[in-house]
Amino acid sequence: MEQITLASRKEFLDNIKPKEGFDFKFIRNFDVNELSNYLKSYDKEWYINKSNQESYLSQRESVSYFITDAFNAHQNSEPYINSVVSLDPKLVELVVEPIILELEKMVDGKYAKSLLAKLPAGTGVPIHCDQFGYSNDGNKVANRQAIYNSMIHRVHVPITTNDKVTFYVNGETKNLKVGEIWEINNNIPHSVHNNGDTDRIHICFDILPYRWL
Repeated sequence: MEQITLASRKEFLDNIKPKEGFDFKFIRNFDVNELSNYLKSYDKEWYINKSNQESYLSQRESVSYFITDAFNAHQNSEPYINSVVSLDPKLVELVVEPIILELEKMVDGKYAKSLLAKLPAGTGVPIHCDQFGYSNDGNKVANRQAIYNSMIHRVHVPITTNDKVTFYVNGETKNLKVGEIWEINNNIPHSVHNNGDTDRIHICFDILPYRWL
């Protein structure tokens, strides 16, 4: 593996990630039937951690459940710290080993934040750029969060959806199907609308490339 230096990290952040030149990138299909059936039992779990909804205006209509997290991803002076934060061993079994660890190999990196994101029927995520996000008080997100959003690979896997869910990225619109694994370019304008009559549940994974770590 090549030596990682401050100069190479800056090159990655300033030039490589923003110029990858894609809106959606299909990775592969994954069987999510067991996971989908298991999540039918979730109720209060969706409201354990409301930090996304309370911090970001774009997420106010969604609910989420955190699976993994990263605690110092924005900096490089200390060893990187990531961890499984879910206390549900069955969910960890269904997600971490079969999906997250495989994604690490595919994109040559380490997992950071991952969560289940539920978008109820008739709601949406308005158009925004994660790199330049705004909080509920109208201020730009903290600089370290902007750095994090600039460098991660943001991957979505639909667990339950319907044919009236539209995912828009930079002028391109798709209806992502159950079990499809897609990387989304989160540094350009994107939005989601659930115009159907059933909830949409995705797993959202962030993978930090070794070029940053």
